[in-house]
Amino acid sequence: MNSDILFDLRNKAYDWKVWQVAILFAGGPILVWLGRKTTSRLSVPKIGYILCAASLLFAAFEVGNYFADRHKAVRLLNSGSAAIVEGVVTNFRPMPPEGHQLESFEIASQTFSYSDYVLTPCFNKTASHGGPIRQGLELRIWY
Repeated sequence: MNSDILFDLRNKAYDWKVWQVAILFAGGPILVWLGRKTTSRLSVPKIGYILCAASLLFAAFEVGNYFADRHKAVRLLNSGSAAIVEGVVTNFRPMPPEGHQLESFEIASQTFSYSDYVLTPCFNKTASHGGPIRQGLELRIWY
């Protein structure tokens, strides 16, 4: 088996898919500004402040979960507690370029699935977005 490493959890950079939070956060100051420009009786600035606070809390939660999951996975990998499967990729089901479904494959009856759209410290690079997994590829996976 070729010894090229396609992915190593310990070297994966943080996946900065926080544009959703950035949109929420940007909406807060806009609502505060709009609320101050109008004479509406609605409490638009208060909604803006709540939106800013909620988006910051959401971002902190997501980042905290990401790093907790990464720390746990690296600890398991380094301790030798991770299971290993080795073999040829079969039943490869790529994610369509326009879709958001999971990409999946099997090795020795073990199924793996992932998506570019799931924030995870683990492997999630689909073939339609340049990922390396293909039908017939020989792999050794620690999971």
